Amino acid sequence: MDTLGLYISIPFCRSKCSYCNFASGVYPASYFARYVERLIGELAAARTMTTRLGLAMPQVVDSIYLGGGTPSILPSHLLRDLFHAIRTEFDLAADAEITLECAPGQIEDVCLDAMI
Repeated sequence: MDTLGLYISIPFCRSKCSYCNFASGVYPASYFARYVERLIGELAAARTMTTRLGLAMPQVVDSIYLGGGTPSILPSHLLRDLFHAIRTEFDLAADAEITLECAPGQIEDVCLDAMI
């Protein structure tokens, strides 16, 4: 069975590390919801876009990687919305690997619970 892995970039950081060359930065928290709404729209459009291009996309997701930036700074309700959208558009494998980048000391249980 073909499966799909999702990499989702969350470009927000509390501070920009001097060694980091990723497309990330310090932005106002007011940007977070708008960005997640756009991600949800892209997830919803992905299957239509691949079909229009004559491509096939697997339905089952076996890995999700939220990178950044520091995705763990998103409020838990936005992570919950994002994972709801993923589950709406795809079948998440029961044993799917889910990875969330975070800075030491910057993750709370409520953040982790939002991805379940």
